[in-house]
Amino acid sequence: YRTSVNTVSAPNTPFIPTPAAPTMSWIKTTPLQEAQGELLALYQKALDPTSGKLDNIMSIHSASPPGLAAHLELYNAVMRGTASLRKVDRELIALVVSQKNDCHY
Repeated sequence: YRTSVNTVSAPNTPFIPTPAAPTMSWIKTTPLQEAQGELLALYQKALDPTSGKLDNIMSIHSASPPGLAAHLELYNAVMRGTASLRKVDRELIALVVSQKNDCHY
């Protein structure tokens, strides 16, 4: 059962999203300042090299450090693993796909 940001469903009643009432899932995350051990080490690998910030998409994995490690490994394989494409070309493809998927990252 989900509720939208703007609308609350009655208890035990499924919420059916509509364009006028978009839904937002909430996942409890561990902030960078509170991370320890393996999670902190992974967060440090995931920091944006330009801003030094941790993207929300990375902190979502805080409940499962192995999931974050897998995400980082996949990202690195996709973004750095193809010698036939320049990094700028891979970034451009990622941007277009994100825009097509209406993703703000």
